[in-house]
Amino acid sequence: MLNNKRAVDESVARAFCSAGIPFAVANNPHVKQAFMDVAMPSEFMLQSINQSLYLYFVLLYLPLRSTG
Repeated sequence: MLNNKRAVDESVARAFCSAGIPFAVANNPHVKQAFMDVAMPSEFMLQSINQSLYLYFVLLYLPLRSTG
């Protein structure tokens, strides 16, 4: 369990660093909620992933790409 937590921590840290996201963003309540949503996915999210993982990520990526 501890090794898994460490692997996840390192993965999240790598994601933040490689994208240039300040670690202070992790304190944002919306970011915290997003991590909780991913940790405990809704039935809709599970169905979306099961139907088409590729399509799910495309649909997630495009709105994020167009904001900012």
